[in-house]
Amino acid sequence: MKHFLALMAFASICVLAACGSGEERVAASVSTHENVVLEKTIPDLSVTVFLDEEEFDKLPVELVNEDDLRKWARDLARGKDGFDQTMIPAKWNGQELVGGQDQVTLDEQKLVEDILSLSVWEREVTLPINRQAISARAEDINNIENKTIGHGRTSYNKSVSGRVENIRLSTESVDYVVLGSGDTFTFNGIVGERTKERGYQVASVIMDGDFTDGLGGGICQTSTTLYNAVLDAGLTVLERHPHSLPVGYVEEGMDAMVSWGSADLRFRNDFDYPVVIRGGVDKEKGEVWFDIRK
Repeated sequence: MKHFLALMAFASICVLAACGSGEERVAASVSTHENVVLEKTIPDLSVTVFLDEEEFDKLPVELVNEDDLRKWARDLARGKDGFDQTMIPAKWNGQELVGGQDQVTLDEQKLVEDILSLSVWEREVTLPINRQAISARAEDINNIENKTIGHGRTSYNKSVSGRVENIRLSTESVDYVVLGSGDTFTFNGIVGERTKERGYQVASVIMDGDFTDGLGGGICQTSTTLYNAVLDAGLTVLERHPHSLPVGYVEEGMDAMVSWGSADLRFRNDFDYPVVIRGGVDKEKGEVWFDIRK
């Protein structure tokens, strides 16, 4: 049960996210090709008006503190157990599409406005939750002609083993991601957290405007190479961040810095056909490459 309390002149307004008989269970399949289901509890949201801890149903709803309401809505959407989840496209494993996650967002602005606009006789609002399912389907693979519409390639120092391994691991995570029409790609969502347990190693990274050693160093070259392929293909870039210092593997202004939990590389397939992302490393030449194919 979630509670929101706002006090003004002896009056309290409680927003109760009721659990129990009024509860609605919503199951959103993250992929029609894999039996993976995410469940979240969507509560019936009711507004009850109190005065000195006694119910009083004619207190104007405008007395709710808007700033506190916005904080409550933000926590409900983006908090630790919030409803928001990023779209993560599926990958082709040679036989079927696996993984993937639908996009779910709670409209914080609308929730606040709905509560503030309640009359003294209205007691309920519905959580404004929007869902966008990934559109890629297994049959889309059969329609991909393997024609390259975008390409990116950069060179790396083969002698820096930790950096080379980080580039290889992150590139492997992106290889064979399929974007249906309207699907969104998130680098952090696809590659995941760069941890020692997952095989990532310490290598040079840029932090606070200086070069230092850090876990996962080198993956920004992966994201940068992918970014150049995305630009070449004409996909829609939604989020991209530059480094605070120039990098040697690409021209200035063509890089794409990523950082777990903050800076991401995101783009969307706005074409009316699916695309597949292919990527790999050439250990002999010391190069990493990405193709966007349709």
